[in-house]
Amino acid sequence: SLAVAFGAVAIAGSFGFCAGLLSGYFRGIADATIIQLINFVLSLPFLLVAIALNRVIDDPSLWVLCVLLGGLSWTRLARVTRAKTLQARELEYVQAARALGMSHMRILFRHVVPNVLGPAIVLGTTLIAAMIIIESAMSFLGLGVKPPTASWGSMLRDGQEYMVHSPRLLAWPAVLIVMTVFGFNLLGEGLRDALDPKE
Repeated sequence: SLAVAFGAVAIAGSFGFCAGLLSGYFRGIADATIIQLINFVLSLPFLLVAIALNRVIDDPSLWVLCVLLGGLSWTRLARVTRAKTLQARELEYVQAARALGMSHMRILFRHVVPNVLGPAIVLGTTLIAAMIIIESAMSFLGLGVKPPTASWGSMLRDGQEYMVHSPRLLAWPAVLIVMTVFGFNLLGEGLRDALDPKE
């Protein structure tokens, strides 16, 4: 569950951050194209896509799940990054750098990225918690990785058969999911406070 969550967030974070950065900074055709792509991905029914791919791929591997979850969850990060980039590109020192003839890549990496990286990191930590829940739910429904690969969701599914005689088989995976998700949410809130320029 953790491997899928981290892998999916790495894919979603990389693509979403770059897409939001390009969309917010260059505007024009790039912005319109990326916005349309975001709207298309948001219109896809996640569970139906997961079921369809599970039927096509008999034994989805860990990396297939990472690509699936990452490919369907990058939109939120892209929208946040785009909004922060739109704010950053209007800052006076960014406009001054543009007026002095500084290249776009240098402006992006030197002035824009430092302003948008903090919110992206915070969102990434909360996205990890969401991916853990989604992966566990998929594995519980039999749509995730197959045995012998361990997953908290499949442990919950197997443990419910012994809920009366051995409840710990059901309790421990549930407790670990709740504690891990709660921990990543707390980490996200702590990072948000630490990276808040107003603090």
